[in-house]
Amino acid sequence: LASVRESTHTTHTQMAAAELAAAFSAFDVNGDGVISLEEFVAILTRSGEAGNARPMRRNEAEALFRSFDCDGNGVLSTEEFIRPWAVHLARNSLLSALDAVDAANGRENLMWKAQARVAVQAEAFAKALVDAPGDLPAPGTYASADVLYAALRPLASDCPPPVRLLRSSWIKKRARQLRAAASPEERQALAMPRRQDLERTDPDAFMDEEELRARSAPDRTGSFITKKLALGALSYCWLTAEHPDPRGEQLVSLAAAIEAAEAGDQAFPGEAAFFIDFASLPQKGPGGRRTPAEAAAFGAALGNMQIWYSHPLVTAFLARSLPSGHEKVPRYEERGWTTCEASWAALAKPMSHYCWAPIIDVPQQGAVQEYRRPAPTTPAALARLVAGKRFTSKKSDLPMVIELNTRTILSLMRDTEKLEFAQCGWGDGEMEQLHEVLPLCRNLRKLWLFENHIGDDGVAALAKAALGGALSTLEDLKLKGNRIGDDGVQVLAAAMCGDGGEAGSLPSLKLLNLSSNRVGDFGAKALANAMASGAMPSLGLLYLGSNRIGDASLCALASASASASGLEQLYLEHNQIGCTGVTALADAATKLGAFERLEHLALDHNNIGDNGVRALGTAACEGALPACRVISLNGNPLLSEEAQEKLRGRGVRT
Repeated sequence: LASVRESTHTTHTQMAAAELAAAFSAFDVNGDGVISLEEFVAILTRSGEAGNARPMRRNEAEALFRSFDCDGNGVLSTEEFIRPWAVHLARNSLLSALDAVDAANGRENLMWKAQARVAVQAEAFAKALVDAPGDLPAPGTYASADVLYAALRPLASDCPPPVRLLRSSWIKKRARQLRAAASPEERQALAMPRRQDLERTDPDAFMDEEELRARSAPDRTGSFITKKLALGALSYCWLTAEHPDPRGEQLVSLAAAIEAAEAGDQAFPGEAAFFIDFASLPQKGPGGRRTPAEAAAFGAALGNMQIWYSHPLVTAFLARSLPSGHEKVPRYEERGWTTCEASWAALAKPMSHYCWAPIIDVPQQGAVQEYRRPAPTTPAALARLVAGKRFTSKKSDLPMVIELNTRTILSLMRDTEKLEFAQCGWGDGEMEQLHEVLPLCRNLRKLWLFENHIGDDGVAALAKAALGGALSTLEDLKLKGNRIGDDGVQVLAAAMCGDGGEAGSLPSLKLLNLSSNRVGDFGAKALANAMASGAMPSLGLLYLGSNRIGDASLCALASASASASGLEQLYLEHNQIGCTGVTALADAATKLGAFERLEHLALDHNNIGDNGVRALGTAACEGALPACRVISLNGNPLLSEEAQEKLRGRGVRT
């Protein structure tokens, strides 16, 4: 692969500015500094000019010109031409690489190199698209359901809606009929009909926009508001070219997964809508064609396929295993479309203890299995991955999929304010992958990574992203319950300090949770130094409970808090803190004015005795810790009730 990378022709990322400028000059025939439509068309309809391997038809060249002409003034400036032209060249290079695979015709000595070239050019095409993605979905597209509802409306009075959604009750009813079928022929007759046939024979099988809106209204009966839609999307394998599920086996498995999800603690809705491509999109008729109206609807749906799997409000059902008897069919992970669908589903769907799972596995046995969520990928990494997968027509599908992938990842990450990847079983490898994606997040406020297997190297990857400016808007970072030690925290603290500027690389951080890790005094001191330097001016909540922190750490934190005066809550329970550390805290509060905004200090289950608590009481009596209302001291075996009375007398609960 490395040798292919070296021998690959220059693409958008490697092309020197001078070469792109030369390409512009080749089109700007009259030298007036802009490219007219006629100049553009004249070059592209002649072969061998300006990197054009084959002549285009005039209508193709005109369409390409219009896609470049962002301001619509009829000419192309340098800015309008350069990046879109790089995308055009990268696409052509990818198509050329795919042609080379066809030309290899199975010859092993040529095939491996041709396939490696496809992977390289697919990655280059994705990188070119990142630089010039064209029109991305409007900001906020993935924050509301409007884009989903719009797909359920007809394009015109004489055109069907791009998408219809099946009722889950219909799926479960049909599954019961399939289970009761006495013969293979009967099962085949009960297989899911294509959309047009179902519209004609059983129109009540579909849920319309009005009902979906009503069923997805927020549930305000409890303490928490459910925000997800009563909507699922099935990602599965087509078992034959003519019908995706000719004996209804996958439909039966889906119904079982739905019923299991409905029975969970946070139950999936009893009636929901489902996107299943065969029944949701207009399919070809017996003659292998769609009507013009059906083709228009299908094209509109295909251009937005990603929304049904990637949208945070939609639950993804992934049928990743094949029914028995289909061992020769390409598996889920071998296919391009299903690889993309699973990747889209994993991007940014929120997890909640108060709602059903965002991604549900559909095993053939019927019982819902826990799904291990992968880390999100960059457009280039996903392009490289799908380049090696199977498509019905790779030459037509692969470029389209790469464009869909790139625009989906860019727009979704651009808009997301919260990424929650808790309890995913992630380690350092996933964090390395995540750090590549974080620079695409422009509005990230919350990053929750608690209860994984992240170690020091994983935190180092996060620190690398912070140093690059990717976390400048981050307010809430939860790393509780991982395997992070002093080395990782020291690297993170150094990244927080950034290049030595006043605010550091996490200027907006308000909450940092490192509880239940392996942080000792060296790591805690590094955090204290970062706070003292002003690197975290907004930090209000710091969780360091259940670590290996001793007196030296508390001394350093107390000294640092004189500079980082915004700290409101500090949690140090279940550590190794004794009277020395608590006395240092009391001295810093009295002499330096430290912790002036501190409201809650958790010191439960340490080694604190009476002398340390008396020092706190004395400090409080002298006006220190003016905002503090709670100092929790439960589980300190050397502590007496009498020593706590002075604190309680100052209105501090212990």
